[in-house]
Amino acid sequence: ERRLGDVWDPSSGELDASVRPNMVIAAALELSPLSRDQRAGVVQRAELELVTPRGLRTLSPREAAYRGEYAGGPEERDAAYHQGTAWPWLAGFHVEATLRAFPGDRARRDRLVELLGGLVATTREGGLNHVSEVFDGDPPQRAGGCFAQAWSTAELLRARQLLEEPAP
Repeated sequence: ERRLGDVWDPSSGELDASVRPNMVIAAALELSPLSRDQRAGVVQRAELELVTPRGLRTLSPREAAYRGEYAGGPEERDAAYHQGTAWPWLAGFHVEATLRAFPGDRARRDRLVELLGGLVATTREGGLNHVSEVFDGDPPQRAGGCFAQAWSTAELLRARQLLEEPAP
């Protein structure tokens, strides 16, 4: 499988192989120990299971613990936060990992521009020209959390800048 494990527990020797966006962050890093081929595997897996029009899910919908809706009271929302909720700020790492794994791939670059365009469109839905904190992992991907999240907006701006620069 072309992905990274999420957590290694040295006491039990077990690997949590859940598909989560941490692998995308590892593939995006300039000094990542991953080869270009390994980065490509991570990006492809993310495209299949994590990428949504509103950011990256915190857990693949193929996992038993997946929760596709960020709703309910504080306990229910907290439980969903890292179990499938889509976080817009993670799209910045997806853009960077994709550009590193597939330099010169025009079709992928166009899809990244489209992804960011969809996130920009959300700035007119929430408040004050900002991107919301989170969205449901499942359609219709309602916004949740705070309506103006600085790190979501900042990552959107950083990702747009990356797309304007020559491939890393």
